[in-house]
Amino acid sequence: MPKGEDLWGSAGDATRAEVREIFARTATDGPPGEPERRRPLPGVLGLPRRAWRGLSPGWRRVVVVLGVLSLAGLAIAIPAAVRTGYEVADAAREADARAKAARRRELIEDQRPRSVPVGAAVVNDVRRLGGLTNPAAAAIVGARMEDGITADVQSRIRAGLLEGPARDTECRPVRDRAARETSYNCFTLSDRRDFGAQVLPPSKAELAVGYRFSGRADLAAAQLFWCKENPPPLHPTSFVVKVPLSTRCR
Repeated sequence: MPKGEDLWGSAGDATRAEVREIFARTATDGPPGEPERRRPLPGVLGLPRRAWRGLSPGWRRVVVVLGVLSLAGLAIAIPAAVRTGYEVADAAREADARAKAARRRELIEDQRPRSVPVGAAVVNDVRRLGGLTNPAAAAIVGARMEDGITADVQSRIRAGLLEGPARDTECRPVRDRAARETSYNCFTLSDRRDFGAQVLPPSKAELAVGYRFSGRADLAAAQLFWCKENPPPLHPTSFVVKVPLSTRCR
């Protein structure tokens, strides 16, 4: 370039304007090599405010509308969810009450007292032996009750109410007996299962499976009564319903 030549003066207006723009942009961006300056991020509570300030007016209106719609949706959804929860809980309680009532009716029918007449011959034999306090007389009445309970269980098996078979029934009189009235503990055998291999040390133990009954002999009424027992399960899965036995059987 020749010495003394004025390039700036000889340049056109457009060229000079372009050069000024370049210098202005360089001054704004900072000197080359200087790291870009960034504002530090605010805390967690300050992030929404910074995000809000960074939005344009149009996006701010969108966010406000969405917030209003969300609040309106929550105002509708929360009461509906609460009502649904109450309705589900009420339905569950009603179903539970119906199941308990059905189970109670089933137990009442299952434990309903059954009876057979003692028989004149048996009553005469008991009187001749001095009443039911005599073990021999109690055994005679017990045998008559065993026959009645076995027939009752067999009829329930035929009706599909119990699982069979009914192999045998044994009735044992209680120790405290009156001359004309006494109670019996009875058991109808359905099956015998070997569980000796499941214990340590192994044995030949057997488990008697069947049905228990409470019986009562009333010679004044010349009747033998019995009620099927339903003890509560050892490991109940839901609710347990208990129905007391009739006083006729106790």
